[in-house]
Amino acid sequence: MKRFSLGRVVRYARYHYMAQGRGYLGLMFVMFVIPLIMGVLTRSCETAVDVSMAIYLFAGVRMMYHTTVDMRERGRRVMEMTVPVSNEERMLFMLFNGTVAYPLMALTAAVAAVVVASPFHYGELSLMAELRPFVAEYHLYWGVYLLVQSIVATSLLLNLLARRSLVATYFMAFIGLVVLISLLGYALVETIEYFGTEYRYTGDFIVSVPDVWQTVISVAVPVVLYAVCYMTLRKRQVKW
Repeated sequence: MKRFSLGRVVRYARYHYMAQGRGYLGLMFVMFVIPLIMGVLTRSCETAVDVSMAIYLFAGVRMMYHTTVDMRERGRRVMEMTVPVSNEERMLFMLFNGTVAYPLMALTAAVAAVVVASPFHYGELSLMAELRPFVAEYHLYWGVYLLVQSIVATSLLLNLLARRSLVATYFMAFIGLVVLISLLGYALVETIEYFGTEYRYTGDFIVSVPDVWQTVISVAVPVVLYAVCYMTLRKRQVKW
């Protein structure tokens, strides 16, 4: 491919959604039904909201599975590799799928679940008063969005790195995360004890990070992860 083409991205997206339509509909159905059932059983729309938020945080893992499954499964990857689309165009679609399509799917399913569960709510309920803070504090809040994008980008990276077993790859990543958190916690405790012993420091050990740097770091995490995904796609595409 000599030139980048948005037209090829659109055609590839149409092909992909037709091939994986059932998977995406199934994911959206689960994102709708589980909060609805919990809201009806507890007779509380607040429960439906909380469950929707929990699903929103982690359902991106399944979203990225459907995004890459055509490149991974033996019966589909031959056809996938014949689609006239470059790595850059494929990555743009994956980026759209994670940053735009997935949040919209989650928001639609969550709002629908709360609306359908509202007749079963015990006590008085203002539906709009329930939905406004839910949408504003969860789906439109940049901190939650960046956290979700970090999880989605990590999941996409694992799907691109894994050769055979996704379960083994996720298990190894989980073990690595636990070890990393343990080492960081140990290093933090040792640092605090060192400063307390050497400099007779008493009181809380607080590291103050300016708000602007918190924002920069928060934005940089998913951006760097997506960049690594692109480099991985370029390197591994011919080695599936």
